[in-house]
Amino acid sequence: MNNKYFEMYSKRINNLNVIIIFISLYILFNFFYLQIFDHPELSNQINKDSIKTKTSIGERGKILDRNKNELAITTNKYDFWVNTYKKYDKEKIVSLFSEVFNRDKNFYSNELKKQSNYLIIEKNVSDEEAYFILNEIKKIKGLRYNKRSNRFYKYDEFGSQVIGYVDNSGNGIIGIEGELNNILNGDTVKIKLKKGAKGKYYEEDFLNTHNLSGYDIDLTIDINLQKILQEELRRAVIENNSISANGLIVNPKNGEILAMASIPDFNPNYYNEFPIESFNNAVISNSYEPGSTFKILPYALILNNDLYDTNDSIFCENGVYKLSNNKLMHDHEENGMLSFEEILIHSSNIGISKLSDFYDSKSFFKIIKKFGFGNQTNIPLNNESSGKIRVLNQWSQTSKNYLSIGQELSITNLQLAMAYSAIANGGYLLKPSIIKKIYKNDKVIYENKNKIIRRVVDENISEMILEMLGQVVSRGTATSIDLAGYDIAGKTGTAQKYKNGHLNNYIATFASIFPSTNPDYVMIISIDEPEYGKHWANLSAVPSSREVIKRILIQNDYAHGKIAKNIDKIIKIKNEVVENTLSNDTKFLKNRFPNLKGKTLKEALKIAKEMNFILEPSSSSGRIVKQSIKHGVKIDGDVICKVQLN
Repeated sequence: MNNKYFEMYSKRINNLNVIIIFISLYILFNFFYLQIFDHPELSNQINKDSIKTKTSIGERGKILDRNKNELAITTNKYDFWVNTYKKYDKEKIVSLFSEVFNRDKNFYSNELKKQSNYLIIEKNVSDEEAYFILNEIKKIKGLRYNKRSNRFYKYDEFGSQVIGYVDNSGNGIIGIEGELNNILNGDTVKIKLKKGAKGKYYEEDFLNTHNLSGYDIDLTIDINLQKILQEELRRAVIENNSISANGLIVNPKNGEILAMASIPDFNPNYYNEFPIESFNNAVISNSYEPGSTFKILPYALILNNDLYDTNDSIFCENGVYKLSNNKLMHDHEENGMLSFEEILIHSSNIGISKLSDFYDSKSFFKIIKKFGFGNQTNIPLNNESSGKIRVLNQWSQTSKNYLSIGQELSITNLQLAMAYSAIANGGYLLKPSIIKKIYKNDKVIYENKNKIIRRVVDENISEMILEMLGQVVSRGTATSIDLAGYDIAGKTGTAQKYKNGHLNNYIATFASIFPSTNPDYVMIISIDEPEYGKHWANLSAVPSSREVIKRILIQNDYAHGKIAKNIDKIIKIKNEVVENTLSNDTKFLKNRFPNLKGKTLKEALKIAKEMNFILEPSSSSGRIVKQSIKHGVKIDGDVICKVQLN
């Protein structure tokens, strides 16, 4: 009986063993097949289930001034939220947020009683405040956040046309932001996330070994000089009732641009609220007939080639002179005999025209080009004009006469600044620079090396012209600079301009070099269409330049004798500057309405009290983003200005 059962079950057991061996061999075969041979469809499925990708975008680089003051930065804003329909750690959230934001715990407890799948606890949280929360967020169940980037310009409108702005799509527009957009932009990469044993995704070490941020850029701009220049240009527009003004300050020793501004300007934090003309950088984009500031060129040509006996005098026809084409040339004064120096000092058109008889057109054309006029400087800013100089075969019989007094050609103020820098630095035309350095951490991809383009005049000739320009300030057409005791040189220029087919408008310009001994600065200031009576540069551009120079003297503490010849004069000027320096736009605006945008409510209320107008704010905190009364309009009596704060 036992043998019978043994035989029966033994047979079944053997069959089961065969089946198990067969299944095992089948599994081993398939395992071998899957491991050894390529199966793209299976690989794709595994990757799909266990690996996902996310896009990471590096932070946009900073723009800084020469002293490392941050001009344009990318800030992060955070919104912290909870889905109250799911489990979350209420006590930890309430405790953390009340501590970070200094609010009562009941406030957050009451907020969390609301039912929402996206309940915002705090929004628009800065990096500094978010830091403490982000350090704890992994330990707090249910707490989530959203992060977004925002470009922020710390100095508002100051330097706006040089810096540019970033639009809502993240693209740099105009200025450095636009021209170097690709360098400032961070890298965009797709990073693989692998699923771990617990089902959570984790990043590989890509971000630890790759810096995705864009490059930082140091400009040559000094934001303190920029503020002085821009504020005084704004004052000049209002006081001279002009349509615009522009100017720049250059270091003549190395060609670095220390300040560059145009009025009207704009605030890049609110760029979409400004008209298109506010974005124009007139210093490089607007070309115009320079007038008498151009007269240094015939002097450079004559002196450099010893074409005239400088001891001789010229009869200046008592103010009226008939040219070879029978057209009359006029002086603004009835000059008789003037020496070689006095012709430049008193800016006699007739004297310069007669001096042009001592050189030929070809030589004059060459020195115009030699000084850089008619060519772009290739500064990395958009929309630079090259100006316009006609080729020699298009000159008329009197072109040499008119070109010598700054007519029949157009130039930019950047070109003019570099020409005056050549007079200030001993005769070298320099390449202007606006960028000092481009770098990321320790990696430097560009560092400015000051470039000499060529020598344009001998050193002794530049010193002679510089000395004559000093006489222009002390006893010539720029005496309204009124800074006796300081070594300042310069040249005025009052040029007519065509508008609507008529030659009845003016551009007043003053080119200054200071100190005239071992100069540190060259400055050009132009006032476009000042009201008649102030159209002479001595009555508009020169006073504006004076205010800039006074403020620079005080800021740089020149009382140590670098420019000042006596301390009493410094004290007098310092008192004037303290008294006249802009106080929240109230001193120089007089009966013009101030620009309140970007100011805090407290600052705006102070201005309203000083100027005697009523302020109606939309809320009790924030900065002003809109105002109902336009900046610069004349106001009479009590007015009410509604402002929106954000």
